[in-house]
Amino acid sequence: MSNRSPGEGTVVQRKDGRWQASLMLDGKRRTVYGSTRKEAAQKLSQLKEQARGGTLPDPGKRTVSDLLDQYLEAVRPNLKVGTWEHYKLIADTYIRPALGKLRLSKLAPDRIQRLYRPLQELGHNRTAQLVHFVLGQACGLAVRWHWLPENPCDRVLRPQYHARRRDVWSSEDLASFLAGTEGHWLQPLWLLLLSTGCRLGEALALTWDDVKDGAVSVTKTGQYVRGQWSIGEPKTNAGARTITLPPEGAAALRRQRAQQSQWRLRAGTDWERSDLVFTGETGRPLHRATASQ
Repeated sequence: MSNRSPGEGTVVQRKDGRWQASLMLDGKRRTVYGSTRKEAAQKLSQLKEQARGGTLPDPGKRTVSDLLDQYLEAVRPNLKVGTWEHYKLIADTYIRPALGKLRLSKLAPDRIQRLYRPLQELGHNRTAQLVHFVLGQACGLAVRWHWLPENPCDRVLRPQYHARRRDVWSSEDLASFLAGTEGHWLQPLWLLLLSTGCRLGEALALTWDDVKDGAVSVTKTGQYVRGQWSIGEPKTNAGARTITLPPEGAAALRRQRAQQSQWRLRAGTDWERSDLVFTGETGRPLHRATASQ
């Protein structure tokens, strides 16, 4: 006969080495897992506390893939198109194949830690860090929705990534670059970037209406997303700004306007009207890869 009181719960070790803690609540068994007995007992205590507060988490039969679907749908209105596409790519490429079919109730820190290892062994530490971020955000949402009692990503070793220091060109390097690109059709764009400090996406989204009285108004950023040209807001709130053009920048825009006028005449009816400052020879917006060649 058991000496446990009703609602006390049990903590046992499974054959796979993990510890399992179970509790009967309202005629339904609730189970949590831990890598040690202490961890399982702590999670059992949390489960009891949540039950007393009336906010008992219930993952049901939901899987990690189900959570990713709901997370991506929830955050989509708050993210730029390119950022959302990147998160989806991370989820579809790295998280779903390994954990997608796993029940949320069995998503343990050790499973998550093993998810990062192959990427880290290949030196893809930045990707491992992004995987951790996306999965951690999704699990955080599951906690808010009472699908999970806690965020399992909070109890793993976060992948470390240290960006390599970028070499900064000297004035001699800049002069050599500009001399070597003299006559290139992209030189006006490169010269504007160098003279104003604009980001590439900001420059690609500039229209001629943004150029007035010797200054440019930076209010948007542009890029291709799944083959479609997309305009979004600047990267930060401080990104919207007006930049007074230095002589080199003003000269670059004059050259670009003249060059674009020649292209428009040559293209005739094939010209795509967009009013963008920087385009290809038929008026199409530029791809980042083309502009950074």
